[in-house]
Amino acid sequence: MNPSILLPLVALLGACADVEPVELIGHVEAPPLLPPASPPLQVAQLPLTPHAVAWDTGGIDDTAVERTWFYDDDGDGHGADPVLSPEPPPGSVAVGGDCDDTDPLVHPDQRDFFLDPRPSGSYDYDCDGTEEQRDLLLGACDVDCSLEVEGWDAVTLPDCGEGEAWLDACEVGDACEIVSDRTRIQACR
Repeated sequence: MNPSILLPLVALLGACADVEPVELIGHVEAPPLLPPASPPLQVAQLPLTPHAVAWDTGGIDDTAVERTWFYDDDGDGHGADPVLSPEPPPGSVAVGGDCDDTDPLVHPDQRDFFLDPRPSGSYDYDCDGTEEQRDLLLGACDVDCSLEVEGWDAVTLPDCGEGEAWLDACEVGDACEIVSDRTRIQACR
């Protein structure tokens, strides 16, 4: 033990040696520091799915807890109109966010691009509030008249549903000529 700690400890013990003992008259228990622990929650003896855990709720009926469901009128797995219910009502799903629940092609998980607009005129098929263009490159020929980039033969990208010449080859003639044999339509989602 460190001598610098030992010396003050011996002095403290010596000072206490002159204290006279006190006679105890009764017995008093100290109050507990923490409230008594309640019994732990137990995992219910139910078959569980890989993503579910059932807890013993101590007699509380949790089947009456209302959850939010969404009516899915077009059957694409995403709903629009919310409803509160302990169980899913017929025709409802747990996932909302469908911005057009009359069209099964329109929903938040849509990854396809489309050439034609929705009946509303919008190309927002994935319900993110934007019209995302599929083809974003402008075509170009390099100095050797080789195709550098296949893409639109234009100065700016065409709007959704608009057609424009598509550059897919460069040809040497009197000068380097751009070959745009086909028109392509800008697909969007």
